[in-house]
Amino acid sequence: MFGTSTVLLGSETDDKLFEALKIVLASFGATVKEKNYNVVGSQEISVWEANINSKKIKIYSETYEGLSIKGSTELVNKIQAKVAEQVAI
Repeated sequence: MFGTSTVLLGSETDDKLFEALKIVLASFGATVKEKNYNVVGSQEISVWEANINSKKIKIYSETYEGLSIKGSTELVNKIQAKVAEQVAI
């Protein structure tokens, strides 16, 4: 469980998924800032950086690719599990 992983959470158009991610990140005490927003042709790409207990993760929202998170394998797996729980509520 060491190293870096990227996990696809779901569709970039899923408002419930975004809300669940916000709730989970807040519960982890994350501070989030928008780092980048680009439009390339018909594709929109947003990148945010979050700090959680001095660990950084990146959050990507990309047209046709979805909503994903990248960071330490252990942390992104925890976030993914909590987001899935939150979406199920």
